[in-house]
Amino acid sequence: MKKRIWLFSLLLFAVFCFAGSASAMPAPVTPRLVLNGETLEPPHPPSLIDSISMVPLRVISEHLGYRVDYLQAEREVVIQSAVKEIRMNIGNPTASVDGENRTMSAAPVILNDTTLVPLRFVGETMGLEVYWDNSTKSAFLYTTYRTDPPWGYVPSDAPGAGGLVGSVGGSDSPSGGGEEDGSAPAGEPEYAEGELLDLRYENNAVIVKFAGMIAPKSEVLSGPHRIAIDFPGARYGGAFLDGTLGMAAPNGGNGTEGAGVNVSAMPSGDAATGGSASAGTALSGDLSSGTGAAEGEASQAFPPGPMVSGSQDVTGHEALYRIRYAVHEGKPRIVLDLNARWNFQLVRDDASGELRIELTGPRPYVVVLDAGHGGSDPGAKSVNGRWEKDFNLAIVRKVRELLPDSQELKLVLTRDDDTYPTLDERIELANFLGADLFISVHANSHKSSSVNGTETYYKHGYSLPLAQIMHRHILQATGFKDNGVRTAEFKVIKYTTMPAVLLEVGYLSNSQNASRLFNATVQKRVAEAIVMGIKEYLQLP
Repeated sequence: MKKRIWLFSLLLFAVFCFAGSASAMPAPVTPRLVLNGETLEPPHPPSLIDSISMVPLRVISEHLGYRVDYLQAEREVVIQSAVKEIRMNIGNPTASVDGENRTMSAAPVILNDTTLVPLRFVGETMGLEVYWDNSTKSAFLYTTYRTDPPWGYVPSDAPGAGGLVGSVGGSDSPSGGGEEDGSAPAGEPEYAEGELLDLRYENNAVIVKFAGMIAPKSEVLSGPHRIAIDFPGARYGGAFLDGTLGMAAPNGGNGTEGAGVNVSAMPSGDAATGGSASAGTALSGDLSSGTGAAEGEASQAFPPGPMVSGSQDVTGHEALYRIRYAVHEGKPRIVLDLNARWNFQLVRDDASGELRIELTGPRPYVVVLDAGHGGSDPGAKSVNGRWEKDFNLAIVRKVRELLPDSQELKLVLTRDDDTYPTLDERIELANFLGADLFISVHANSHKSSSVNGTETYYKHGYSLPLAQIMHRHILQATGFKDNGVRTAEFKVIKYTTMPAVLLEVGYLSNSQNASRLFNATVQKRVAEAIVMGIKEYLQLP
C-alpha cells in the first residue's frame, strides 16, 4: 500500500514538473511571408535551411504577375514576364536570368510540393527589398522603388505602383477609352516600431544603424535626382539626437580614401543654412524636393521621441553629393541627393543592425513605347483599307531601330508583333519598370473625311512639357494641320505614373493624311521625330 502511495506521489510530482516545464517553453513561432504588406499563404512557409533564408518561389512570382511553369522531366522552373525570363533547376545553384548565368547562395529545393529558393536571389532578380526576421523565421518583401513624376507631383487617382508585369497577349476591351477607374492604393501596413541610431557613408554605401524592427520603403525621385528612403513606424534616436552622427564610421566618417562626410544638423529652415540641433529639438522636414532638409513649418507630434533634420555633404563619390534626413509625412526620411541617375539596392544585416543603401552604378532612362491596338483590336480602318494597328507597329519598330539600348537609355515596347496587350497590362508594365516616359502611338479617325491633322494628348500636368515637345517634332515631320496639345482621359496616360502622352499622328479617315501615314519616308520621319522628342525631353545628346 505504501509502495502504491509512493508511486502515485512520484507520478504526481512528475506531472507537475512537466507541466511547469511546458509552461516555461516559448510560444511556437509562426513563419510569415509578407509581400508589399500582404501576408501570403504558401503551401510551405519560409524556412532557414543550412543558414540560408529560403522562400516559396511560385506564390511570390505569381503575386507579382509572373507566369510560373514547372517542367517535370527536366525538374526545371521557368518564370516569365513581358520583359524577363528566369530559369532554374532543382538542386542546381546556377540560374539563368535573361540568358545570363547567376549563382545562388543555395540550390532550389522542393518541400511539400513547394519550390524554395534563396530570399536574396528573389530580391535581386525581381527588384524587391527583402528582409529576414530570424526571431520569427519570417520573410518581408517590398517593391523596390517607384519613379515619381517631375516636381514631386503624384496624381491622387493613380493606382498603386509596383507589383504586376503585364504579359503580352490576350483579348480584352479595345484601347482608346478612359472610362474605367483604377483601384485606389492599399493602405500602408502597420509596422513594429524601430529606432534609427546613426548614419554614415563608406565604401559607396550609406549606412543606417538601427534597433528594433524597421521596414524601409524607397522611392526614386527626379527634378533633381534623389533616392528617398522612408521608415514607417520608426523614430530617430542615438547619434541623430546627441550630435555624434557618423562618428562610428572608419577614419572619423571617411569611408574610403578620398571620400569624406561633413555632418551638419539643422535647427530649422533650409539645409544650406548650417547650424546644429540639440537633443529634444522638434523639427519637421520636407524632403519631397531637392532643396533644404526642412521648410521651417511647425512639426506634427511624433511620439515617443523628438524629431530632427540635417544633412551630410559627401565628397569622393561620382554621383552622391549630399545626404539629408528629417521627418516627412510623419515618418523618418533619408534622402540621397545625386547629380546623376543611379541604381541602388538595400541590404539589411540584422546581426549588426545596419541597413546599407548601396549605390551600384549609373541607371539608364527607361522609355516605354506603346504601339496602340494590335491583334484582335485592329483600331481604325483607313480610307485605303489598311489598319491603324499596322501603322502604330511600323512606327515603334522604326523608333527601336533608330534608338538602340545604351548606357543612357533603354527602350521597351509593349508589343513588337501583331498581338494585343490589354490596357491594364500596358500600364502595369510601365509602372512596374519604373519607366521615365510612356509614349503611345496612334492614328485617328473621324466620321467626316475632311477632318485632318495631328493632336497630342496628355492627362496630368507633369506630362504637359513632354506633350509639347513631342507635338512640335511630330508636326515638323508630317506637315499636317496643327490640332494642338489636348487633355484627355485615355486610360494609358491616366494611370501610368510617369510623364505620358498619346500621339494621334494623323487621320486615317482623311485621304491625304492616310496616304502619307502609310508612306515609308513619312513613317521614318515620324520615328525620327519621336526619337528627337525623347532626347530633347531627357536632355540626351
